Amino acid sequence: LTESLTYYYPKTKIYGYDVSKIAINYAKKFGSGKVTYRIMKGKKIPYKDNFFDVCICLDVMEHVPDVNFFLKEVKRVLKKDGKFFIAVPCEG
Repeated sequence: LTESLTYYYPKTKIYGYDVSKIAINYAKKFGSGKVTYRIMKGKKIPYKDNFFDVCICLDVMEHVPDVNFFLKEVKRVLKKDGKFFIAVPCEG
């Protein structure tokens, strides 16, 4: 999804962020080079307050140990009128 966003929004800066060093290295190696990828180190999201217009979180929340802290971090890095899109799988 992250790479496809560069096609639909070519003038937008796109960032990818993951806890998996393997996933980030794969994305950097095979990606378009148009996305800035970072590996998560620690609990805090490493971006300034009010940094993003949009945050997208897909199939992640079920893996987050401290959901309340994570949601506060998302709120912190989103701009005042920012949008947060989230999808959580419903298995079974």
